[in-house]
Amino acid sequence: MEHGHKSNRSQQMTSFTYRCPNTGEMVRAFVVIEEIPERFNFEPEDGPYESMYCEMCRQAHIVNIKTGKVLGEDEDDPEAVNSG
Repeated sequence: MEHGHKSNRSQQMTSFTYRCPNTGEMVRAFVVIEEIPERFNFEPEDGPYESMYCEMCRQAHIVNIKTGKVLGEDEDDPEAVNSG
C-alpha cells in the first residue's frame, strides 16, 4: 500500500488581521503557510496575496498575508496595516 510522497517542506497555520474595505471592521483570517526554499520564492517583496472570504461582508478580498493590506485599499490609511 502506498502512503503518499513525504515532503521536506514544513507547514504551519497562522492568523493575521485585515480591515474589510466594505464594512470597515477588522477581520481575523487564518492561512496555512508552507515553507518554500528561497530559490523558489517568486512572491512580491511585500509578500504573497491570497483570496480570502470575508465573514463581515460575505465577499472575497485579495489580502496580503504579510501586511494585512487589501488589494486596492488606500495606502495612506494607517488602520489598514496588519495589527496582528
